[in-house]
Amino acid sequence: MAVCLSLTRAFLYLPPLSRPEQPAEWGTVKDEKTGAPLSHAVVRLFSSPYNKLVETRVTDSRGRYNFVVGQNVFYLTATREGYWKTQSFSLDLRGSRKPEVIAAPVRLRPITESAALDASKESFGEK
Repeated sequence: MAVCLSLTRAFLYLPPLSRPEQPAEWGTVKDEKTGAPLSHAVVRLFSSPYNKLVETRVTDSRGRYNFVVGQNVFYLTATREGYWKTQSFSLDLRGSRKPEVIAAPVRLRPITESAALDASKESFGEK
């Protein structure tokens, strides 16, 4: 009985071992014009050599996201309803010796009605 109580106490006071601690670094997705953080934006991490999707995050209420990655070359894309899709430059982490945090600032440009109309005409060879 005493062993059972000791194990129960240890379980309650020890931090969970299966859930890794979140890094302190955060990238943010913001509106390009207003600078306001954008919640519910989808940020995707791709491996550059094969354009393979590695991981996806949805920004929180403060527009925050991050990825913890190993050695490779990556790029990010970010999207949200009402905004143009944005793709980052290549992030070369092949020389890193430990896991790195990707937390780059991202600005999304709002789609205006006239810009959306122009883009749809271009996609059909008009203009």
